[in-house]
Amino acid sequence: MDSIEINEIYTLYAKAEEYIKRTECNPEVNIIIPAINELRYAGRHLLTYLSKNGVEQLRRAKTHCQRAIYDASEAPVLYYMREFQKFQQDYAKEPIVTVWKDYLEVCIRIDQIQESNARVNTSGRQNPESMDDNRADNYATALKDYEYSQEYTQ
Repeated sequence: MDSIEINEIYTLYAKAEEYIKRTECNPEVNIIIPAINELRYAGRHLLTYLSKNGVEQLRRAKTHCQRAIYDASEAPVLYYMREFQKFQQDYAKEPIVTVWKDYLEVCIRIDQIQESNARVNTSGRQNPESMDDNRADNYATALKDYEYSQEYTQ
């Protein structure tokens, strides 16, 4: 067994599982089936590796774990982005800047997240190792901005 590779897969699996659990905590964001499937595939490849000792199976398991992280972190970001866009449409004629002082900065951050997602979407899903690791940052930023937009509407 290649213990270094197994440890790396273990770490990636745990990270994907954490992202899935975090997403499951929000009942409004329930589009994580692809991430769960990727972890299932990773488990299958690990079992195949253990029974047949095919080193290629470790690479496949690792790739599925990386895709699971990608899928689990993308779902809530996309949800929050859609909700923020709805907020922008609902309050398009309101003077939001007078109440939400950094609203324009939030709009710029939202644009940056969309650009980052587009970059990752064009290369990351096909080649998970090339994904930049800013999904967690995008998630945190989008969540914070979304929560603030919800406070504004109450």
